[in-house]
Amino acid sequence: MNKIERVMKTTEKLIMVLMLCMIFTVGYAQSDTNDGKETAGWSPAGIQTLQYDKKLKKDAVAEPKLISSQENYDPMDYNTWPCFEVPAGTVKDGSSRGRKDDIILLCTKKATYLFEIHQMMWDKMYFYDSATSFIRDSRTGQKYYVKDHVGAPLDVCYWMQGKAGQLFYSVSIYPPLPKTCTVVDIGQDSHPETAPGTTGWARQETLMKIPVRELQANQRKIVLQK
Repeated sequence: MNKIERVMKTTEKLIMVLMLCMIFTVGYAQSDTNDGKETAGWSPAGIQTLQYDKKLKKDAVAEPKLISSQENYDPMDYNTWPCFEVPAGTVKDGSSRGRKDDIILLCTKKATYLFEIHQMMWDKMYFYDSATSFIRDSRTGQKYYVKDHVGAPLDVCYWMQGKAGQLFYSVSIYPPLPKTCTVVDIGQDSHPETAPGTTGWARQETLMKIPVRELQANQRKIVLQK
């Protein structure tokens, strides 16, 4: 190998090293944004990953107070549905702007908390949280089904009592999401039957391809108990 060939080989190696350094630097810079509150980071290989939130403190989530309940609960008789009091001061000032903007994810290594902001249209409204609700990884199709709900049990129709215009959040608990899950769909497999004397249930469409970091950023909209 002559001198020119040796110089060319050395130059090629240097270029490769510089390219690897640039990839690592860009990935590191992306993960160091948002003043330490960043919700999706990057691995040294440049692959986006989910960043977990801190573990929730005990009683951090406001739980609605049970006002009344009936032993003979019947989903087809709204007079037998349990009634809960809307917890005050759980949502910061503002108005509901659409379901996508009103969903918040708080992702820990032990569980995923899905908060949804609601606005009372009347002093008393009925709600339902389906056990078929899911968070789905948009890329893999893997579904993570809801495990629990704060307040009323899953698959139970219930009333919330407060004041018209009042904002509050409901909280559903899901399994933890893997670090590779950064874009999600949110929906449910089935809806309840319409009870006589009610206007029925709105058929909510599945929300598609929402970056997890956007839903984590919505945490600024809610108030957690200290």
